[in-house]
Parts: sequence; C-alpha cells; structure tokens
Amino acid sequence: MTLPHVNALIVESDGDRATRICALLEETLDLAIRCRQVSCLSEAKNQLIEMSWSFAIVRLRLPDAKGLEALVEARTRQNDLPVIAILEGDDPAAVVDAARSLASECLFFEEIDQASLGQSIRFALERGEMLRELRERQSVQVAIDDESKYRDLIDRIDDAVLVVSEGLGTLLFANETAESWFGETVGETVVDLLEYDLRKVDCVEMEISIRHPRTPNVALKSKCLEWAGQSACMIVLKDISKQKEAEEAYRNSLRQLEVIGDLVESVEIPTEVADEPELAVEGDSLGPGKNAACRGKALVVDDEEVLRMVLKSILGSLGYETIVASDGLEAVRMYEENSDTISLAIVDLNMPGLNGGEVFQRLREDGRRIPILVTSGIDDFDTLPFDDFEKENSRFLMKPFGATDVREAIDLLIGN
Repeated sequence: MTLPHVNALIVESDGDRATRICALLEETLDLAIRCRQVSCLSEAKNQLIEMSWSFAIVRLRLPDAKGLEALVEARTRQNDLPVIAILEGDDPAAVVDAARSLASECLFFEEIDQASLGQSIRFALERGEMLRELRERQSVQVAIDDESKYRDLIDRIDDAVLVVSEGLGTLLFANETAESWFGETVGETVVDLLEYDLRKVDCVEMEISIRHPRTPNVALKSKCLEWAGQSACMIVLKDISKQKEAEEAYRNSLRQLEVIGDLVESVEIPTEVADEPELAVEGDSLGPGKNAACRGKALVVDDEEVLRMVLKSILGSLGYETIVASDGLEAVRMYEENSDTISLAIVDLNMPGLNGGEVFQRLREDGRRIPILVTSGIDDFDTLPFDDFEKENSRFLMKPFGATDVREAIDLLIGN
C-alpha cells in the first residue's frame, strides 16, 4: 500500500531511542514520513487531540504512564489509530500478552531493525485501512467478485478470518490462513463456532478450543457487518496455543516454589556459625555457605522471573554462586565479564531478542566448553543448538521441572 505521506507519532522518553526509530522509519518505508516525538503520555494525549496520525509507536514505560495505560489512552482517543507497542525484554509475560491484545503490532526494542519495524508498520496500516474501507462499504450493494481487493488484504493476516451470513450461517469467505488451518473441515468448524451464538450480538471476544490438532486454542473475535450486500458476521481466530503452553509451564513453576521453599528451609546451619552467619554473595540466594562445597559460579538466563528465582535457589543449595540474566544479551554480557569463573550455565531456549540457541553459540566462542543445561517448555528437539549431547557437553531439561530434576540433570552433566 502506497500513500503520499504519513504522520507518525513517536511516544518515547529516551531521546536516543526515539532518534533511532525515526531514522529506521525513513530508511524502511517507501513513504514520505513526518515524525513527531513526544516523551510522555500527557504530551501524546494533546497530539492525539490536535491532529490526525497515520500510526503511533508507543513505549510501554513512560515517566507518567504505567504498564498498558499509554496503549489504552491512544486507542481511546483515536479508535482506528494503528498502534505499534514497544516492549522490553524483561516485561512480564502477562503484560506482553495484554499489549498484543491492545496494539496493532508489538515489537521488543532489542529486536527492532529495518525489516521488523517496516513489516509491523505495513501490517498495522493495511489492517487499519481494511477495517475503514469495510465500514465505508457496509451500505453499498456489491458482488462477491468485487471484493478481491479486501480479500487480498485479509489474506495477509496471520489470523484465520471467516465471514458467515447472519441468517443461515452460510460461509461467504475464508482467508488463506483459515483455508490452511481447516481445509475441507472448514464447514464443520463454522458449525462449531456458530454454537456460541456469535450472530446474536454486535461484537464478541473469548478464548475457545477448536477441533484442530495444530491450533487447539484460539482467541476469537467476531463482528457484525455488511458483506456483499447482506448482513454477516466476521469471525477472527488468533492462535494462542503456544501462549497457553507457556502459561501452563508458568503455573507448574509456581507450584514448584513450595518445594523450593521446603528445600531452603531444610538446610541446617551448623551451631558453630549460627551466631555469625556467612554473608551471601550478591546474586546468590543462599551463598556457597558452610552447607555445600563451593562448586564455582553458575549463569542462569531465563525471561521468566519465577524460574530465575527457582533455579537460583536450587543452585545455591548445591553450592553454586549464581548470577542471573533476564534475556540473551544480558547473559552474553555477564558471561564475558565472568568467563574465567563461570563453570556452569542454564539457558532457556525460547526468549525474545537473542534466543537460547544464539546464547549457546556465543558461550561456545571462547572454546572453554563449560557444561550447559538447555531448558524449554516445548519438546521440539529440532530447535536445539546441538545434536550430540556428550560431544557438546550439554543436556536438555523439559519444563516444568522440580528441584530433583535440576539436581539430577546437573549431576549427569558434570559427571557426579
């Protein structure tokens, strides 16, 4: 889609980051872009009132806004405004999921480059244009064959889109994603979906399970509209299966906290040092202490805070001084600063930005080949950064796991 010019509102409190985003916009899109940068939510509100914007790029962390407040305000003041949310690598999973439901597109700042930013903006603009044009044409009698332009736009969406007639529930349109998901069973899927009485209300949002092996969990949104001259219902299905798997792994990890608490409380302090307990080393939940032989320093990298805390407690009880990182870039930096003393690493495979496989390779660049325990909530062994466990001095541990699982994996890894 080509426009003569677009107005971009950049809501970013960090001047250097805002400058970088503006520079990438000028290099990325084949459009005449006019950028305006504001540093706080109050300024953004004024700009949204005073003039019309083609899209907004909004940072979640602003001096006068907490969490999702900036996204809510932007969508409230200009309902059709495409909004690209800028997330941080250490944002909690719940915040990331909520941002994805509010924003047109979401990007982690660490991942922003010409390709990712350009694609996100194009998709956001195209979706906004599609919705506006569909609304403008609701009252116009048109033939299905004349809808090819809108079909092309909808076909670019990764979500499955189905349009059914309001009366009989006849399938009027299915985009390419829907056809790839359901194939010949698309008719059965429509029958199943209409059992939720989607045509009785103007707009519906819910999470449901569907009969599809690769996409069992979806977020459903439906909207009543005019399609080819008749009343219809557009149903959009977003795949949230991986999100559900991550949530289940998170809940299982929470259940392990009680086990970890019992483990920590069971560590006995010898009477001769009870009056003068040894100070814990910063970054280590227990410190090497007097209760376990010091095994050296361990590096833990995981984007889930709960799992970092769990692993730090387990490693502390085993005698490791533990340092933790919330993303891949931080992990590589910590390793470079402590490479001579780190004797073990535990690396989560699936992280935003620099993923676990890339961290694994970076840790191997110095040739030390320390033991590395790779963890993941998905049993996709094709994504592992190694083929031979023994040759690479590595092992794989499936989430969710408990203290015993971690201890056994480490013992096997270091040859105890």
